[in-house]
Amino acid sequence: MNNRWTRCVWLLLLGCTYARAQALVPVTGVSPPAEVHCPIYHPPPPSEAGLALRAGDYAHAVALYRAVAANTGQDEAAFAQSNSGLVDALVAQGRSAEAVTVAFDALQRYSKNAVLLDAYGRVRLRRGEMGAAAIALYAARGSDPCNARVHYDLARYLHLDADYASEQKELQRAHSIEPDSAAITYELKKLSTTRKNALDDLNRRLAPRDLSPQTRSSLQNSLDLLRVRDQGSCELLQPIKDVTIPLTSVGPTSNGMYAVAIDIALAGRRKRLELDTGASGITLSRSAAKVAGVQQEAKMGITGIGDQGPSSVSLGHVADIKIGSLELRNCLVEITDKTLLPDVDGSIGGDTFSSFVLTLDIPDRNLRLTQLPPSPDDEASRPTPALLDTESELMDHPPLHDRYIPAEMATWTKAFRSGHKLYLATSINGGQSRLFLMDTGSPGEALIAMDTAKEVASLSPSNSVVGGANGEVNRVSTTERIDLQFAGLRENLRNVPVVNLGAVGMDGGSDVAGILGFGTLRNLVIKIDYRDSLVQLLYPHSEAERSSKPK
Repeated sequence: MNNRWTRCVWLLLLGCTYARAQALVPVTGVSPPAEVHCPIYHPPPPSEAGLALRAGDYAHAVALYRAVAANTGQDEAAFAQSNSGLVDALVAQGRSAEAVTVAFDALQRYSKNAVLLDAYGRVRLRRGEMGAAAIALYAARGSDPCNARVHYDLARYLHLDADYASEQKELQRAHSIEPDSAAITYELKKLSTTRKNALDDLNRRLAPRDLSPQTRSSLQNSLDLLRVRDQGSCELLQPIKDVTIPLTSVGPTSNGMYAVAIDIALAGRRKRLELDTGASGITLSRSAAKVAGVQQEAKMGITGIGDQGPSSVSLGHVADIKIGSLELRNCLVEITDKTLLPDVDGSIGGDTFSSFVLTLDIPDRNLRLTQLPPSPDDEASRPTPALLDTESELMDHPPLHDRYIPAEMATWTKAFRSGHKLYLATSINGGQSRLFLMDTGSPGEALIAMDTAKEVASLSPSNSVVGGANGEVNRVSTTERIDLQFAGLRENLRNVPVVNLGAVGMDGGSDVAGILGFGTLRNLVIKIDYRDSLVQLLYPHSEAERSSKPK
């Protein structure tokens, strides 16, 4: 292994911070190793421990992997494979902190082993510790460019890092090495599947007459969702370059507000939509949808915070919507029966405006939409958007490109993205950065995931009421005090609710450590480039210059 990757390994073993590690061994845009010929890999039959892991008998798998790892002698390959399996089994049991220790200790013995580096990167990725994950995964690829699992796991990181073209290249490389891997084939296919291909595939799968009622219902529902896309997109009648939209406070007073909203004209009647960066597209209450004459075209399940079981929304199209000077027609919307905030008729996700640079200025109560800087990967892009993205994840895949950082956004923070949600690397009490969802639709200052909170803070029982898409949380604890650092800013918070955030996990299985809610974000000017997952957070007194509170 060359000196560069040796330095990566030692950065990991020395516990170097991500910021320092990036300065010494940059991981963004790291070029792949020189092309080498890799033989086709045919994995051996699974071991007894591997079979136990596949069967969901995680405790037995942990015991078997530990026994094998303790008796490998000087066999490096056997030691690495057994510890890698042990890491996966511990993660499956919800013991990710212990899995980090296992992988770290194994690297002390064989610091250049690609299987162990990958296992370490994989568990760090699962925990949302993206800096350590990137360094380990790139080091693993540098150590063994012919390991399909390494390319596959690196692709998972690149997906969350908004480097989609590089993700595809890693998956293609993984597939060329291990063409029979169902997981690799599935992920590679997802990147190129068009709506038409998906429709054809669902029709083919619905053809057999011996399907169970449950399977047929599930497939038919998926088909209905895709067909909704054929009914048209949300079209701007007159494409515009820039626009400013007033925001309205939601709450008893402007100082006591717990949300901001946009007033829209829906079928000629004024309706108020909460502006929610944690939501996607446009959602209407059942009564607002009825006023607009929206007909149900499909239903889909939704997941979120809460212990009251799964819920669902209906989908349909609105003939016309006016948002400030934006005039729209034929917009796909979701219809919910969920109880909304007082005086609010629905919500509108920040990603609806992803064709623009979005500036959410909560202190000044306005939303500004400006043109995206030109991207070298999309020279044919329209200078003025003709569509708004109210369909989000139902749309076809755009041409794949890696994150582009224009010169004027060089100081912005790189966010990690999963679907419509943006996550910021956030340090808790000065520790390893974890992923926090940026969510103006969450009314409190913040929420902390239970597993994360147990590692970083003291907890106390609480009578706080916390709810989400799946109703109220049955049991809530709170932290005594935590210090959060994110996007160059710092917040000291007390009595932060601690809940199970498993339902808001990211693509690829990364855990979400917390949520930055409206109570924290209301004091900031928030700038978002959804195209390249870039964010800038400013205190209002320093719009012209990035700043933070005194550290």
